[in-house]
Amino acid sequence: MPSLEGYRTSESESILGLLCYYEGRNVLLCNPVLQKFITLPEFPEVPLGCTECRKYLCFGDLGDKKKMKLLLVRRSLHSKFQDYHILLVGEESWRAIGCKHRFLPATKTLCNRGRLYFGAKSFPSMDCILMSFDLRSEEFHRIDILS
Repeated sequence: MPSLEGYRTSESESILGLLCYYEGRNVLLCNPVLQKFITLPEFPEVPLGCTECRKYLCFGDLGDKKKMKLLLVRRSLHSKFQDYHILLVGEESWRAIGCKHRFLPATKTLCNRGRLYFGAKSFPSMDCILMSFDLRSEEFHRIDILS
């Protein structure tokens, strides 16, 4: 297994014993028990003005197979810039995806039955919300938190 010096873990919990590590645009998916890893395609080029990148590992049923995806959310604190990319583990390139909601990710994630859940703040109101990401449809959904 390569040295992980300089690498950080993604904002996701371990999924099926796998951990996601990154350093710059380099990404590794590791199984620490088996001491094995795979190198994933580099993250897409970081746009000028991007101040934060969040990486989320998620797992679920996609058709007749179980698949793992890595979701990348990038944003800027001072502009309206925000973009989203998805990688199906085993494929060779990232794909840009859309999102109709404006939010700032705020917590780690929970992956359950093909949906990824995480706390966020709506933008620009900064209300606390819960976001979900459906692996099958690759759509984000906003869940308002009752006060």
